[in-house]
Amino acid sequence: MQDAANTDFDVEGKFDSRGSRTYQGQGIIVQEDADTYLRFEVIFFSGGSSHIYSAYVNGGVRTTKLDRSSVGSAPSYLRVTRTGNSWQYRYSNDGTMWSNGVVFTQTMTVSEVGVYFNAAPVSSDAYWATPAFVGNVDYFFNRASPINPEDDGVPTVPTPPVVEIWYGNGQNFGHLGIPQQWVNILGRVWDTEQVETLFYSLNEGPSSPLTMGPNGTRLVGVGDYNIEIDYADLVPGANQVAITAIDTLGERRDTTVVVNYTGGRTWALPDTARFETAGTISEEAQVVDGRWYLVPGEGMRVDSTAMGYDRLLVLGDYRWETDYEILLPMTIHAGSLGGLTGIGLGLGWQGHTGSDQPRIDAPFQAITWIREFPSNPTLIIEQPGIEKAVSYPLVEANVRYLMRTRSQSLGNGMSRVFTKLWRDGTSEPVNWDLSADVPTLDGSVILIAHRTIVTFGNVEITPVSPLTGIDAPEVVKVLTVRQHYPNPFRHETHVEYGLPKASSVDIAIYDVVGRRVYGERIPRASEGWNQFVFRGKDQNGNALPSGVYFCRVASGGALVTRKIVLVR
Repeated sequence: MQDAANTDFDVEGKFDSRGSRTYQGQGIIVQEDADTYLRFEVIFFSGGSSHIYSAYVNGGVRTTKLDRSSVGSAPSYLRVTRTGNSWQYRYSNDGTMWSNGVVFTQTMTVSEVGVYFNAAPVSSDAYWATPAFVGNVDYFFNRASPINPEDDGVPTVPTPPVVEIWYGNGQNFGHLGIPQQWVNILGRVWDTEQVETLFYSLNEGPSSPLTMGPNGTRLVGVGDYNIEIDYADLVPGANQVAITAIDTLGERRDTTVVVNYTGGRTWALPDTARFETAGTISEEAQVVDGRWYLVPGEGMRVDSTAMGYDRLLVLGDYRWETDYEILLPMTIHAGSLGGLTGIGLGLGWQGHTGSDQPRIDAPFQAITWIREFPSNPTLIIEQPGIEKAVSYPLVEANVRYLMRTRSQSLGNGMSRVFTKLWRDGTSEPVNWDLSADVPTLDGSVILIAHRTIVTFGNVEITPVSPLTGIDAPEVVKVLTVRQHYPNPFRHETHVEYGLPKASSVDIAIYDVVGRRVYGERIPRASEGWNQFVFRGKDQNGNALPSGVYFCRVASGGALVTRKIVLVR
């Protein structure tokens, strides 16, 4: 910006840069103060189109003066003329033939004039979709005092792509142990022009192509990438990961990341990830997806500019037997950011699988997490694709909660998973909120922040004894419903039902005169034992009065009814 007198003027600018993504822009700005200004710009869109745009902004309120699709290529030359309170905006592709954009009247006390570049949000819930924008301006001057001689239109020096490395050009792996199959190198690539090719190589080996986001899953932002390198392909000590980006003009950027690998370590159990006092993330965990940062005294937080699908942290050893218990402190700051939320942890993690780049299949033993925050917080035990047990706790934003999850093997390839949730500062509940039997899968622990902003505190993982031969799961041959517990109940009661095979289940609650007061359909419950929690409320969420009720469970043509007593 340049200081300017509050008088008539005629300014011109020539821009050599071109945006390639929706809502990247460049232009001339005339300012009264930080909250009051006029914009005269070219807005770019993915696919090569552009708009000629002008607006008056006062105190955050924008009044559009012009919004017109440009014909042909985006203009390089912009001119703004002020005569009293009259403003004229013109544009040109060659600096000779000028087109009139708009003439309007606007009272304003001018203090500064200059050029600007921006990357505005595509929408309020998808602001990550517009990457940073590098702008080149050839010249900008007042036509009453033009630059003389001008540089004959020679463009400014082209700018090659920018390769961001989110966790630094030197990264450490294996010093704690191996938590999953893959090392992850994360970042984002962007450019004035569009990046056409992105690839990497390990230790001067063959090149491998990289996918650039967004891809609807792990790559959230435009230009995001995730390099997956098998731990088995690393050599002890320094490994060279060379990343190359080439744009549509053939401009090239080569960036090197040094991966320092320490082999032969096994992640200790018990383990405490001290996120609240750690100096670096890699001291305590490995980032699998997303941008995370440490907040002293609070823990590990998702970067609000990069939240989205499955932001993941992994800790532990991929060879751990899943006989362990995790205490996870969490504070949810915001949810429903681009879709259904999920906050919690996964058990039995060994790494993504599949043929995509990056891989998107996510096998695990079970997940215990909170879904549907903040609209309808739901605590769930889930095995891949199947909800095993559900309850509905009260969960508030910016309040710290503790989740305790335990996995114990039962033998015969099965494990029992338990979980409970309570508000920090209150007494831990004696009983588990949920439990479910799932197929055993050994592995590490993965922390999950799905479409949400969350802070995880210090995570404690301790070994526990298996339940083999003590409480082995019974084989379910027909629909079976155990007696609810507690019964009578005041706040909630647990309904455990067993299925001979995976199928849909209908659960309905009736009062003593036969009126249906609550009902829920579970589209697919798994073979074996499942759990449902009834909170003593009707279909509209209203508290039911004390009394006798009947719970009816139906599946595959079979029907079982149990009596329950609600005491207020």
